[in-house]
Amino acid sequence: IKSILKSSFISTGKKRSKMISEKISSPLTAIFKNDLRMILRTPIYMYNCIGFVILIPIVLLVSTVASGLNNQMDLSAVNNHKLTSMLIVAAAYTFFVSLSPILSTTFSREGRSFWISKTIPATYNEQINARLLSHILLNAILLALCSISVYIVTKMSFIVLLSAFILGLIASMPCAFISLIMDARKPLLMWDNPQRAVKQNMNVVISMLICMAYMLIFAIVGFILVRLLGANTAAVIIFILSVLFTVLSDRIARSKFEKLFLQIEI
Repeated sequence: IKSILKSSFISTGKKRSKMISEKISSPLTAIFKNDLRMILRTPIYMYNCIGFVILIPIVLLVSTVASGLNNQMDLSAVNNHKLTSMLIVAAAYTFFVSLSPILSTTFSREGRSFWISKTIPATYNEQINARLLSHILLNAILLALCSISVYIVTKMSFIVLLSAFILGLIASMPCAFISLIMDARKPLLMWDNPQRAVKQNMNVVISMLICMAYMLIFAIVGFILVRLLGANTAAVIIFILSVLFTVLSDRIARSKFEKLFLQIEI
């Protein structure tokens, strides 16, 4: 009996230690789940972060169908100018994603419980990647729903919508890093109402203004490229510029994040 009890105790201990080691070995997953859970469980966060995700494609579809615009549209123009249509849709996708407050409130939403994030044995890159993962996942859902709405209205091809989806996400990534750094620079942690972390947070406003300036410059450059070089060459150049800006903003954000993260105090 003793040997049976001993073996069962050892096996139970091994299972528990395995579970603990799995949890500890994946701090990125822990931060990502905590961030996502916080958004889903707090109504004000869900409304501002996910409500935006659901509302845009519904408004797009309902307003177009209700006004009869889908019947008045010249769909042949869309199909005959696929690359131009793709760039326009990608620009709209970039605009939608860049205005998302997910990253510009990522630390502020934690409030006084931010000490948990500082005690998790995670590297600074894992802190960044976990929060970026929440942003990308939720906004990928937004763009997927928008793509369905665009397809219903315009019957645009799958390849064009997929290209706009990819380009829109990549082109918006510099804004994601800007928003992350803005909230890491001066997060709003001392609040009694979670509404303050999102609706009364200046980081959201500043990030939006910077991202709108970035998108305006990018849109002007894109328009000039299309006019001078044509849609084919312009699409390639815009994609290359988007990748370069993403890589550059990633390196700048990661170089500054460690110092900013250590300076955050409750």
